[in-house]
Amino acid sequence: MKVLLFPRFLAKSGVGNFVRVLAAELYRQGHDVVIVCGFIELDLSTLPKSIKIYHVETCSINPLNIVENLRAIHKIIIDENIEIVHCQHRIPAIYMSIYNFFYNR
Repeated sequence: MKVLLFPRFLAKSGVGNFVRVLAAELYRQGHDVVIVCGFIELDLSTLPKSIKIYHVETCSINPLNIVENLRAIHKIIIDENIEIVHCQHRIPAIYMSIYNFFYNR
């Protein structure tokens, strides 16, 4: 199964460490994992190399930036054939709600 983990960012915090552990465990269980986040502060060198990480700036509230970001996320979802998206913050959840409205997914 292809899983997209969508935290707002990967900082040296509980959420960042949780996403890192979750990605590693999902990979260990045989899932293909993709991470999309705004910025990365956390050391991800311990993750398997086949886990793909994409940078999409999700902190902006400018509507034009949101549209561009949604297009980038849509391209990732289509190109990677994502089946499940796990949002780890309110902002990514809002992005995915808007995404579902526009792309009917």
